[in-house]
Amino acid sequence: MSQRIAPSERIEQEMSVFLREGITSSEQPLSQFLRLAVQGMVQQALEQEVTDYLGRERYERQPEASGYRNGYKPGRIRSAEGEIAFDVPQVLTGMGQ
Repeated sequence: MSQRIAPSERIEQEMSVFLREGITSSEQPLSQFLRLAVQGMVQQALEQEVTDYLGRERYERQPEASGYRNGYKPGRIRSAEGEIAFDVPQVLTGMGQ
């Protein structure tokens, strides 16, 4: 079974590429870096909140689960550097939801 890459891991990879290869667009480098950094922090915080709530990591199984992850929906925040997109984890709890 292949596991999908978490959004926070994808952002970390983008940050590594940026630091290794530098500017990839016409955007100001500092602005681009700040947006990636904020995006990564927000994404990690959201994912950790879900992990704490469920009491288990992604793809970890427990006999009696209190809920489960159900993908992501788009989210965004506005900043002085522009709009910053992130993926909001969706959690389903209980039966029949």
